[in-house]
Amino acid sequence: MPLSYPPIRRVEINGAPKYQATCRTCGQDVCERPQVVKAAVEEMRRAHGYEANCKRGEN
Repeated sequence: MPLSYPPIRRVEINGAPKYQATCRTCGQDVCERPQVVKAAVEEMRRAHGYEANCKRGEN
């Protein structure tokens, strides 16, 4: 897998647009709940780091 941050996707919750990012390596959401501000998700995905280096799924 190339070095990339988890992709951001737009989700509709009660008709309101929100944003979420999910790591494709471990399958976990980067945010506990979708965020209204896309910049907040961007910051969280950068804090998560690259998907190829993800260690969250390992026990």
